[in-house]
Amino acid sequence: MVTYKEQQENKKAYVLLKDCELIGVFGNIKKVCDFMNGEDFYSYNTLIRKKEYPILYKGYKLYKTKPI
Repeated sequence: MVTYKEQQENKKAYVLLKDCELIGVFGNIKKVCDFMNGEDFYSYNTLIRKKEYPILYKGYKLYKTKPI
């Protein structure tokens, strides 16, 4: 069983930038994909397989960070 404190320590946030301009901060990859629906961006299935961050694609940068 994982404690609340351990859950908070392991929590990550996803920061989406386009041309060095902040687009949004998301709690999970699914929300990033929902937000980018209709835009030319990777699909959810592609993003969950990526292991190295930042992910760069056509001017977009997706960072995985620890929230403040």
